[in-house]
Amino acid sequence: VAVDDANDPKGAAALYLEAIEHQEGEGRGAMTGDKTRAAVACYCRAGAPADAIPLLLRLASNLDAAGASGAVSKAYLGAVVCALAAGDARGADATLGDVSGVPAF
Repeated sequence: VAVDDANDPKGAAALYLEAIEHQEGEGRGAMTGDKTRAAVACYCRAGAPADAIPLLLRLASNLDAAGASGAVSKAYLGAVVCALAAGDARGADATLGDVSGVPAF
């Protein structure tokens, strides 16, 4: 089933989120990168980059648990960029401060 994110990006993001939760429930959280990136793109197209931040932090946590340190850094930086895109410089700085203590970052 194709997800039509052009006409309903938030609805598409909700479907991606459901798929992410399903994979996490099966213990495959580190395998959710493609779906998370697709959901983030949907939120950004919908003009809601702030909604993508928790997804990226969740992905970073899943990847950290799997030992994928390079991908962890990208996920955290994505969260910072989404905060900046949402116009939340303080939130971006806080996120950067929070993750600076993470060894994989």
